[in-house]
Amino acid sequence: DRLNVTGAAALDGTLDIGLINGFTPVTGNSFEIMSYGSRSGGFSSITGDGQNMLVNYGATSGSAFKPSDKPIVVLPGGAASFTEGSSGATLIDAGATVTDADSPNLNGGQLTVDLTANGTANDRLGIRNEGNSAGQTGVSGSTVSFGGVAIGTFAGGTNGSTPLVASLNSSATPASAQALLRNVTFDNVSEAPSALARTVRAVLSDGGGGTSTAVTQTVNVTPVNDSPVLATNAGLALTQGEEKVIGSAALQVTDVDNTTAQIAYTVTAVPTYGTLEKSGVALSANGTFTQQDVDNSLITYHHGNSHQIVDSFTATVADGAGGNIGATSFALNVDRAVSETSSAAGLSGGSTVAPGGEVKIFHVGLTANGGVSVNSVALTISDLSSATGIGAGAFSQLKLYRSTDAVLDGGDTAIGTQATVAVGSPTTIAAGTPDALPNGTEQFYLISAVMSSAVVDGQAFKVGFDANGASTSLGGRGSAVVAGDANKVTVDVVADRLVFTTQPAPLTSSSGSALDFTTDPVIEARDANGLRDTGFTDTVTLTETGAGTATYTNNSAAAVAGVATFSGLTVTYTSNAPGGETFALQADDTAGGAEGDITILPTSSSITSITINSDGILTAGSGVSEPVALPSTANSVGDALPIFDFALVDGGASDGKPLELSQVVVHTSGTGPFNKVVFRLSGPDASQVVGTQSGGLLTFSGLNISVANGQTETYAVDAYYSDTSGLTDGQTLGLSIDGDVDLTVGASGTQMSGGNAPVINGAGSAVAVVADRLVFATQPGGSVSGSALTTQPVVVAWDGQGNVDVDFVEVVTLSESSAGTLANGTATAVSGVATFAGVAYTASADGESFTLAADDQGGVGTDLPAVNANALTADVV
Repeated sequence: DRLNVTGAAALDGTLDIGLINGFTPVTGNSFEIMSYGSRSGGFSSITGDGQNMLVNYGATSGSAFKPSDKPIVVLPGGAASFTEGSSGATLIDAGATVTDADSPNLNGGQLTVDLTANGTANDRLGIRNEGNSAGQTGVSGSTVSFGGVAIGTFAGGTNGSTPLVASLNSSATPASAQALLRNVTFDNVSEAPSALARTVRAVLSDGGGGTSTAVTQTVNVTPVNDSPVLATNAGLALTQGEEKVIGSAALQVTDVDNTTAQIAYTVTAVPTYGTLEKSGVALSANGTFTQQDVDNSLITYHHGNSHQIVDSFTATVADGAGGNIGATSFALNVDRAVSETSSAAGLSGGSTVAPGGEVKIFHVGLTANGGVSVNSVALTISDLSSATGIGAGAFSQLKLYRSTDAVLDGGDTAIGTQATVAVGSPTTIAAGTPDALPNGTEQFYLISAVMSSAVVDGQAFKVGFDANGASTSLGGRGSAVVAGDANKVTVDVVADRLVFTTQPAPLTSSSGSALDFTTDPVIEARDANGLRDTGFTDTVTLTETGAGTATYTNNSAAAVAGVATFSGLTVTYTSNAPGGETFALQADDTAGGAEGDITILPTSSSITSITINSDGILTAGSGVSEPVALPSTANSVGDALPIFDFALVDGGASDGKPLELSQVVVHTSGTGPFNKVVFRLSGPDASQVVGTQSGGLLTFSGLNISVANGQTETYAVDAYYSDTSGLTDGQTLGLSIDGDVDLTVGASGTQMSGGNAPVINGAGSAVAVVADRLVFATQPGGSVSGSALTTQPVVVAWDGQGNVDVDFVEVVTLSESSAGTLANGTATAVSGVATFAGVAYTASADGESFTLAADDQGGVGTDLPAVNANALTADVV
């Protein structure tokens, strides 16, 4: 049926019935709009009062409308059943149906499910989550879906009085609403649910004005008896001999189905060291009491004053409804106790300890009632207020002992050690394993210090202990001990030996002669660990060992802090053996001194006392026939010539010692140019040692000459020019040696005889200029044919450096190769100079050129090459 309207229209009942098949509208009915026609716009309201319908619209065309059909909900299944403790929530009705003839979707509609009878706070209404596959209802958070598509949200159903409401969206259809209703569940979270049947009601609105008739379903609830639960079994703690209530804070069984009066305990094993009582009457095996008795403080345990600290009883529990707890033990523990029965004590007064020694430094006495153990003891070792320098290295370890008394002796047992010892802060000495205290008997714990073998004499320490520094399984125990300088342990090094820490030097002496030591000995008083005894102040005296005799100066020294330092010590030792012998210095302390008489006495390094012969001789050598001229041609190392030699002779007497030289000094004299000559010493124990010149002395040092006992060695001095310029032929190089003065002789070997005469190189080696050329010192000049040259030539015999060879006395002859003739062309050289006179040239033609050539005598001395003068021209007048 359709009605078109163009304004306000009154609809009477007859017309309404005809339109909607007998429907009688009432006030508040809503209508479904069928169409809007071809014009825009829409109705703003539709109301009805049972007789008339008023349609208000905002467009020029009318529309048709009719009332909405309501949805139909059916719960066809019988009553649902829920059993306490079952596998989960129960579906209200898995066969529920939902239909709605005129609502293809339920957008804006709601499915409301609630409990209308006998609901409790522990009841729960919910939605089963089947999944997201086709045809399944799914739940995610507060969203419900069908076939994986969200159809709405839900809330409530959590306390038995709040309805479960699912608000549907445009994806909800009657089919999805039916699936949703089929998955509504009932659950109860109580361990003791009410057995009354619940009535569940369901109502669906379609969002278009239609609401279903409410339908209900019954849920039968079946409670199940729960077993009692041991909620608390804390045990009971009490003191020795005490009677104490066992209350619900220590022992409690709960049962959600039964009262405390119905929870019954049956004793299966009574306590061993005390009595379990109810209202003051002892309970024996099979005796009973209830949780109500426990709650009312009627159950007590009375400890029998035994030293045993662990006791218990065992009981079963029944709730009278079939619930039971098997035999269970309840602990009864006597509080353990430990006390300091002998006060902690450290050092008392002053005591000493040797390096490497052990000394007791602390004790404390403890008594316990059993079950208590000692874990460690901590104390503080520190230096004295006026520091002695003691450090951690002074201690090898601290040791913890168990003892029956406060005395450290062989009957004590070491139970812990600590190798790392702090000085100035606490050190903890732990027991290797917790040490059990006996029951009721005092036990002592002692600490000892084991000193290092490297500790320093005179170092000292004191000991402090913080309150409760003895750690037990029940906490710290022990009274504080305050360290004080008066109560201390001092390291005492007791010397049992003397030791040379600095050996005397030198270690060679001449028999019968005083040996003045350049290094005086130093001696320390030490113990077997090598530690110095700083308390040693005895006088140490040195005496000799050996067959000879000795006299001394300054051979006693008083020790200061264990060190005897000698100064100005000399010894004159006279050998008993002809060839000499060795001896040593032995140190000894004062007999009966403050440290007692030390018996381990040291000796110094061996000192050799030599009986030395003085039969060393220096004589002229036989290898060089002095004097030897030094030619100017000796101008390199390869041209060096021996010019002087001498022989060293060891007389070979009884000492068997060699003649040893470290230096030879040669005196120089004469006119020779010593600064232009290099002198070298060579021989069996020296090879080309270059001498140094200063103040008329030529010194060869750094020698290691050793002439064996009874043997002779010859040494030669060779020379060459380092500079041949400016030499004067005939200069002399005089050399001489005095064997008793100019030789540095080793103290441990043969000495010079003292009767040696100087050895010289005769008149001295002469400087010999050797000419190797003739030179026109004056060129000829001014030639007039037949007349003497106006400048007569002068010819000189030179060496390569221009030095005149004064020994050159040959005849020098002039010659020329031109056609003319030469007169007066010879001259005899005097001291190397040939001076010509009357030399004249007669030319064969005017202006004739000629050259004079000078030459020495052939076959006399060295044949020098001829030399030409400058060319001249003869003038014929």
